[in-house]
Amino acid sequence: MNQSEKDLLQSKTFWGLVVAAVAAVCSHFGITLNQAAWVNDAVIVAGGLFSVYGRLVAKTPVTSALFLTTKKAKDETNAQS
Repeated sequence: MNQSEKDLLQSKTFWGLVVAAVAAVCSHFGITLNQAAWVNDAVIVAGGLFSVYGRLVAKTPVTSALFLTTKKAKDETNAQS
């Protein structure tokens, strides 16, 4: 992976989506962070906004995750061997 690429776990967009999705699923099953329902809604909105922010400020593409490898990464590894 070169400097113009980043791992999925370094992505603000990914983490914003994770926060929003976890809060939404918890809310669906009645798991709340606080007795006030607006707190879960606020976390969902905040996660979504963080995802949008991450997408807007992104300068490098996400090319792989810990469990995924790209053909390019494999080719680079083979070329270095």
